[in-house]
Amino acid sequence: MTNYRSIGRWLLALSLGTVALGLVTFEGCGSGQKSGKDPTEAFDRVYDSYLNGNANEARSSLQEALHLLDQTGSPQGQAFGLFLTYSRLYALEAREGQPDIAEVYFIKARYWFVRNAEIGNGLEQEIGKKIRAFTTNACVAMVDDWDREHSSGRGAKYLQKGGATANPH
Repeated sequence: MTNYRSIGRWLLALSLGTVALGLVTFEGCGSGQKSGKDPTEAFDRVYDSYLNGNANEARSSLQEALHLLDQTGSPQGQAFGLFLTYSRLYALEAREGQPDIAEVYFIKARYWFVRNAEIGNGLEQEIGKKIRAFTTNACVAMVDDWDREHSSGRGAKYLQKGGATANPH
């Protein structure tokens, strides 16, 4: 059985070469020119808001991240970012008692997982094995692990308020 950490590492390894490129080629809304704003700062601001907000603020920040990712120039950077953002939305909505919405986000996370792997030239057989291992529990565990790793071990603040359960499954 493949654990969620190996899934995340595998997908990240496929993505690393172009994620930075996607951030560098970030463009403004339909302008065809660079926005003049540092896209890394925008993503950092949105992620910080997600990590430090209540459930509604986290949800809003993730929706803003989706908007920013729509403007990302790199297909693989966009695919990886959408995978991670939809995974976070799944975990949030599952914890907030919204199973129908959570299910839609989980399906989208799996779709972008596959797209990212395809763009990174992953073999179909390997992609199939990894996607089967990417269950709802693996999704939540991956999100929590990623968020703890990027917040000095604290994780997303909306989990600490007692309003959501730590594991929806």
